[in-house]
Amino acid sequence: MDRVWWKQITKASTFCQKVIDALSSEDSIILNLPVHVPWYSTLTDIINDALRDNGIPKIIHYVENDVKPGEYLLESFCKKEIRMTYRIGKTHAAFLAEQESSTLNSSIVWVRLITPDSLAAWLDFIREYYRVLPASRQRGLFILENRGDIIAGGGKHIQSISFSSEISAYDKYTFCTLISSTAQVNSSIRPYLAELVSTVCSDDIELCAKCVGDGLNFAKDPEGYLETVSKTEFRSDGSLFDAELSQEELRYRVWESQIRMIFPLIERFRMQFIKNHRNEIQRQLPIENNYGDRIEKPEDAEIGLIYYLASVGGITMKDPTEAAKLKMLKDARNELAHLNMLPLEIVTEILAN
Repeated sequence: MDRVWWKQITKASTFCQKVIDALSSEDSIILNLPVHVPWYSTLTDIINDALRDNGIPKIIHYVENDVKPGEYLLESFCKKEIRMTYRIGKTHAAFLAEQESSTLNSSIVWVRLITPDSLAAWLDFIREYYRVLPASRQRGLFILENRGDIIAGGGKHIQSISFSSEISAYDKYTFCTLISSTAQVNSSIRPYLAELVSTVCSDDIELCAKCVGDGLNFAKDPEGYLETVSKTEFRSDGSLFDAELSQEELRYRVWESQIRMIFPLIERFRMQFIKNHRNEIQRQLPIENNYGDRIEKPEDAEIGLIYYLASVGGITMKDPTEAAKLKMLKDARNELAHLNMLPLEIVTEILAN
C-alpha cells in the first residue's frame, strides 16, 4: 500500500519529486506535512533513493529532537580544532559559513518533529548562513518538517512544499479505487467501497488503506468499525488510529457517499422506465404531485409519482422484477431524501442490478 500511494498516485509522486527538484537546485525546504504522514518511512526512503539516483552526493543527517541550530551544527559538522577557534561575538551561522572544511557544506540536515519556535530559530540560522556564505561555495541544505495545519512560508533558497496543497480529495479517491481491486468483495461493490472510504476517511490515507482492506467489515458498520479500530489498530508510525469524527459527521459522510453512488442509478432507472412505459404514463397526465406541482410530461414524473401510478393500475408491468425494483428504488430515494443512511444490503442490491 505504501508504494502504491507514494509511487502510483500522481500528486503524491509529484510531491516527492518537488522535494528532489528543490534539493537538486541547492535549495533548502520547509516540508509542510500533516500530523500523521502516510507511511513516513517510505517517503524518506524514496527521497534518499532519488538523491542517490540523481547523483546528489550529499549525506542526510537526521535531527530527531529540538536543538539549538548553531550549537548543534558547530558540534556535529566541525572538527574539534575548528570548534576551538569559535568566539562569542560572532554568530554560529556566520562562523560556519566561513569554514571551507566544514562537512555541513556537503550535507543535508533533516530536522524532524520541529516546534514552531524551533522552526523560527532554524530559519533564522539558515537565512544568515546563506547570506554570509560565499557564492562560489557549495552550501549545506536543510529539510525542516513542519507538522500540522499551519503552512510555513520559505524565502530565498528556501522552498515551502505543502502536502495539503499538493494532495486533493481526488487523489485520495484514486488511491481507494486503485487498492479496492484487492478487496475481498464483489466487483459491483468496489466502486461504492472506494467512494465510501475516501469520503469517510479522507483525512487519513493509512486509515483509508485499512478500511478498504477490511472491505465489507467496514462497509456494513462504518461507525462500529472505526470505533474498534481507533482503540486497537496502529498506523505505521506506531500511533493509534483515530477517526476524529463525531457521530453526526460520520453519518453525514456515509449518507453523502450513498447519494453520489445511488442517486444516479435511481435516475437512470427512472428514465429507462419512462421510456418503456411512456404511453401509459402520458395517458394519466396531467396530474399533481405531492408538492402541488402540475406534471404534464412523462419525463417530469419523479419515481415516487411513477410508483403511485403503477400502484393504482395505471402502468402494467409484466416483469415482476421491474415492479420490485421500482419499489426498492422509490423507498431508497425517500430514505436518502430524508438524510437517512441505507443499510449495506440495500446498497448491494441496487448496485448489483
